[in-house]
Amino acid sequence: MVRCSLKFTDPCEDYEILKCIGEGAFGKIHKARNLKTGHLVAMKIQDCTNTNFMASFEECKLLESFNHQNIPKVMDKYYWEQKFYICMELCTGGDLDNIYMGTGSLKESQVAYVAKEILETLLYLHQKGCGAPRAPVMVPTAHRG
Repeated sequence: MVRCSLKFTDPCEDYEILKCIGEGAFGKIHKARNLKTGHLVAMKIQDCTNTNFMASFEECKLLESFNHQNIPKVMDKYYWEQKFYICMELCTGGDLDNIYMGTGSLKESQVAYVAKEILETLLYLHQKGCGAPRAPVMVPTAHRG
């Protein structure tokens, strides 16, 4: 498990931010290049105030605690000018929508493989106490009409 300390310096001293590759409710993801090694990373940038700094820091600690092939590793983390930056492994395979748009319908074996990988990752997260159901899931044995 790679652990990195929080840096209170400008991440642009270490990384060149190339382009935005995603956006969510809590920030944007940029492709960035490490200036020393040339390695490409995904850099999550989120606005951070005193009230949500700890939430961002805890999210990063949680990500660092994971060791699973389907969860990107944290490479660096920064707090600079009221923004929190998390540099992670860059996943270049694309999302399912992009794969579908590029290749069309997936074969049953491909869907099964993707579902298996997702479920294995979800099981890992649940075993780590992340998002685990609080009550047993009830599966009906028969449909009542």
